[in-house]
Amino acid sequence: MARKYTLRKNPVAEIEIDGEPYEVQLGNLSFAVEVAKWERSLRGIASGEVGREELVSVFGRLADEGRELVASLVGDAAAEELVGGRNALNFYRLIDVVRILADVVSGEESMEAMRAVSAAPETADED
Repeated sequence: MARKYTLRKNPVAEIEIDGEPYEVQLGNLSFAVEVAKWERSLRGIASGEVGREELVSVFGRLADEGRELVASLVGDAAAEELVGGRNALNFYRLIDVVRILADVVSGEESMEAMRAVSAAPETADED
């Protein structure tokens, strides 16, 4: 018989963006690492490192990456609401949403959730 396991659910922070409620998963530190890479790519465009002929494909790639970043914390449906559809290439909106999420992930509530995870017993036997 196979052994069965259940993963814990990530703690969430409830936030509101433009009057709409969203739940942000806390404890996903890969978001911060990926955001830093994404922001470097954005700065490369602003600095003129990307030629005009490449801009359309680079903007498309960065929009897709940004949407994936958002989805990693709020889920696909919420990411579609926030930065999908007609807002898929709206970089003002995309950057604002990513910054809001980065603020939540780096906030005290998220840090407290990380401290709680690291202090939790490794097995049920240690409770």
